[in-house]
Amino acid sequence: MTTRGLENAHQGRAMVDMHHTEAPKFTSVRLTLQPEQRLIVTDDPDGHLFIVNSGVLMLEAKITPDQRRVLELLFAGDVFPTADAPRLPGTLLVAANACELMRFRPSVVEGAYRSEPELNARIQSAIAHRNARRTLHLASLAEPNAEVRLADFLVEIGLYLGAPAGTGRTFELPFTREHIASYLALNPDTLSRLFTRFKQKGLISISQRRVLVPNWQALCDVALLPAAQSELAGRRPVWPASHF
Repeated sequence: MTTRGLENAHQGRAMVDMHHTEAPKFTSVRLTLQPEQRLIVTDDPDGHLFIVNSGVLMLEAKITPDQRRVLELLFAGDVFPTADAPRLPGTLLVAANACELMRFRPSVVEGAYRSEPELNARIQSAIAHRNARRTLHLASLAEPNAEVRLADFLVEIGLYLGAPAGTGRTFELPFTREHIASYLALNPDTLSRLFTRFKQKGLISISQRRVLVPNWQALCDVALLPAAQSELAGRRPVWPASHF
């Protein structure tokens, strides 16, 4: 698969700042996306490779003729070869907030694999990290208890986007209610009730989109996968600037 174009989620036209960046070793295209902008992913055996510099992206696709689903979240440091995208109609990368990505052509990636074994190893490690996080998400979705699913989600976001705050963590939640419900395979109204329940229990407080988890351990006690999520987040990819 490869990318065919970029379009605004509401207006359906390109609105992305693109310019070539000459690096010491490889040439790439830097893509700057604003919230809700979309990058269309289409079938092609020789796809591009993306590295997320900043922000959060959602991988979306149509799972039925009238239903879209958020399948995966991409964080800073993640590597996404478009060949990894599901072969489903309407597959998109959607910016949850302001994002910056580096896009590499297939020929550049192939050259890096041959001439830069260290870079190749980093790319493969980053892909494996993303796949491991995706596997944990699927394990969480198999949990019938919706409270557990929401707790796993908040732990994931807290680990990748959050900062310590006393005995807890605080983070910006750059998703709409519909996005979160889709990612967790929940009805939006059910999700709203769950957030209310979490607030009543003192597990979280929310002001605008800023979430405070006052007692991180209390939230982890509700979740299914906090140990595995924490261990994985501790090994998240970090990209030396010298590579690009």
